Amino acid sequence: MSCASCASSAQNILRRQIGVVQANVNYADGLANIQYNPILTDAKKLKLALQAGGYDLLILDDQQEAQNTIDQIEHTQRRLLRSKVIIAWSLTIPILLLSMVHPFMHWSPSKWVMWILSTIVLAYAGRSFYTNAFKQIRFLQASMDTLVALSTLTAYIASVYYLFSSATTFYFESATMVVAFVLLGKYLENWAKQKTSTALKKLMSLQPNQALVQVSDNKWEERPIDSIQPGDQVLVKPGFIVPCDGLILTGHSFVDESTISGEALPIEKIQGNSVYAGTLNQQGSFVIKVTSLSNSTMLANIIQAVKLAQASKPPIQQLVDKIAQRFVPIVLFLSIFTFIAWCFLPMTVDISAAINAMVAVLVVACPCALGLATPTALMVGIGKAASHGILLRDATSIETAVKVNTLVLDKTGTITQGFPTLQSEQWFELQTPDLLGVLVGLEKVSAHPLGLPIVELHQFKATKLFLDQFQVKPGRGATAQFQAKSFFVGNLLLAQEYGCNLNQHQQEWVDQQLNTGATLVFYGTNNFILAMFSFQDTLKAGSLQAIEQFHSLGLEIHLLTGDNEQAANQVAKSLNIQHVQYNAHPQQKLDYIKALQAKGKVVAMVGDGTNDSAAMAQADWSIAMGKGSDIAKGVAQLTLVSGDLLKITEAIKISKFTLQAIRQNLFWAFIYNLIGIPIAAGILYPHWGFLLSPMAAGAAMSLSSVSVVLNSLRLSIRKVA
Repeated sequence: MSCASCASSAQNILRRQIGVVQANVNYADGLANIQYNPILTDAKKLKLALQAGGYDLLILDDQQEAQNTIDQIEHTQRRLLRSKVIIAWSLTIPILLLSMVHPFMHWSPSKWVMWILSTIVLAYAGRSFYTNAFKQIRFLQASMDTLVALSTLTAYIASVYYLFSSATTFYFESATMVVAFVLLGKYLENWAKQKTSTALKKLMSLQPNQALVQVSDNKWEERPIDSIQPGDQVLVKPGFIVPCDGLILTGHSFVDESTISGEALPIEKIQGNSVYAGTLNQQGSFVIKVTSLSNSTMLANIIQAVKLAQASKPPIQQLVDKIAQRFVPIVLFLSIFTFIAWCFLPMTVDISAAINAMVAVLVVACPCALGLATPTALMVGIGKAASHGILLRDATSIETAVKVNTLVLDKTGTITQGFPTLQSEQWFELQTPDLLGVLVGLEKVSAHPLGLPIVELHQFKATKLFLDQFQVKPGRGATAQFQAKSFFVGNLLLAQEYGCNLNQHQQEWVDQQLNTGATLVFYGTNNFILAMFSFQDTLKAGSLQAIEQFHSLGLEIHLLTGDNEQAANQVAKSLNIQHVQYNAHPQQKLDYIKALQAKGKVVAMVGDGTNDSAAMAQADWSIAMGKGSDIAKGVAQLTLVSGDLLKITEAIKISKFTLQAIRQNLFWAFIYNLIGIPIAAGILYPHWGFLLSPMAAGAAMSLSSVSVVLNSLRLSIRKVA
């Protein structure tokens, strides 16, 4: 593809095929994102359809093989393009020099030399313009190739005609200079476009090709990543990249996860912890049990998410696509109109001025800059976000992020750690091994999350006992018997069922804990409380700083949680959040978002659980925690890999910078054509005698494309943290 019109044409070809639901073609990276019904069509049929339209489609199932093939094709194309640029300029400069001296010579072979050299330039360096234009014309399509082919052939054919009619005016230098400038512009554009995908290529380079797999006791064998299956045991040495997602079986180390989460500090990893492909093991060795295939690791999913996001199109691009689709035919009409107008103007000395103006209009109006404006900025912006541990689902979410004025936060797992920790305990009976044994036995069998800290605290002092008649009481706790005596562990409702009434001292302790937002667990027997335990879900380290940043951005903050009133208000007070809604079940969360939207708010919802998913789907912009539920991440437009709320501010800033770059690019692309086409047509000639030469038009067209890509690349060096 040579310009935005090519991408639009290829996209329309795909969308017209039976069975294709949706197709988006990205000019910047040459990728097509196609959704189709496999019963009605397949990739081979789509490939044939594109080939018939003058394009082609590369089909490869293996991701690594596909990337290697693409890299090889791009390398070959760059080498070919570089050789064409060298040949074009090596022959065009002599043609230009000869064109300057030719008018002063009465007889000279210079015109024949110019003819031969220009024929070589057009036939070799400019060949692709003519072959592509011919293919597209067959299917009533037009692109940049069409404009370059028509402009250079017009100048060349007119020059050949004058050559054999003994005239002294030629356009060989115009034809060859246009080819040389356009090729140079394409080469610089190609170089700059490479830089826009740097972030994605860095992510793809993180996956090792080999891993040390256990084949027998104490025997390890190096095997390709693709051959490793879930359940295999892999050894990761110090200084090596973790090759697969897995759980640590043995060993201890610190792992740098900044490549996928954006977190700067290494994280301590012990037995039972998860590790992820593409992260760096810094110190000790460890053995992991593989949990995912190489194509379904967290890193692979991140890469796929970034690719899909970069291939998507924001609403603003849909308008650009429509313009690009109609742009080339309009330019062809304007060039013909320019030629006719010049032929009938009284100031026209000869037809050479008309040809000059027509060729200049064709060259200056190539829509490359228009086609590159949005996708290059998106590629850089989305890639930059990914390098910060922020996964944007699509381009539309970038536009939405800038409009958000209200941020709704879930509490548990979003603002807080998501797992309550044991803060304190009160015993009203001597902690005998048997009483501790009953407690530990009840908590072990119930497997309740709140029971784990209690088990860890008391299991070494407890007697191992066998409990009778164990029962789980949904929403309340668990009960069992030991030596014909009933015991319970659970909430206050269960304690009251066992006839336990709090005395003044106990009630004061309970009230004190509840006022801090604590969750209470009671352990006792008939009519008597043996002990009480206080749990709190502590705030994440960056929550307070994140809320302060949200306020500084002018966002209205709401806390929306299913937790109780005391816990919700305690968190809201500590974080200076004014709007709080507690005891909210999923339907109430959904209704809360709808109510805010009904007031004209543009709402972002941040959550991590399945119970948040309906509200997140309703919100204008939804954000999921990386360690949250798959359902929450499935509906989210943005996922924070590390679950750090501070990343939301970075995401908003990156979205603003990206959208700003897109608007700047589109402004300059439109302004360039708005100014360039009338000047090329000769609007300045009557008053100032200025007429844009095709050479200058070619240079200006190339410069506009390169400037758009370079402006997009500025995003990669902008600070967001």
